[in-house]
Amino acid sequence: MAVRETEPTERTKRLLFGSATHGGFSSCPEPLIYQYDGLLKINVDVAHIRSGRDDGPRYVEGYDRVRELENLLLLCRKHHRLVDDHPDDF
Repeated sequence: MAVRETEPTERTKRLLFGSATHGGFSSCPEPLIYQYDGLLKINVDVAHIRSGRDDGPRYVEGYDRVRELENLLLLCRKHHRLVDDHPDDF
């Protein structure tokens, strides 16, 4: 099994959050960040369009931009699971 570093860099995460106004699932009403009892909580995951693992969803052999902004989007946890559990549909 091929395993590559898949965690986005901190710079890439800042760019992703700085450019997003909502999650990548168009009908999702969940906010990116919410406040609970005075605490700010991130409400989304950084999701990969193409997986960096050969057993992961939408893996493409030789794709080397796994950690780059072009391969990432923000998804609420519910939609992240839905998209990854049904890769042929998304």
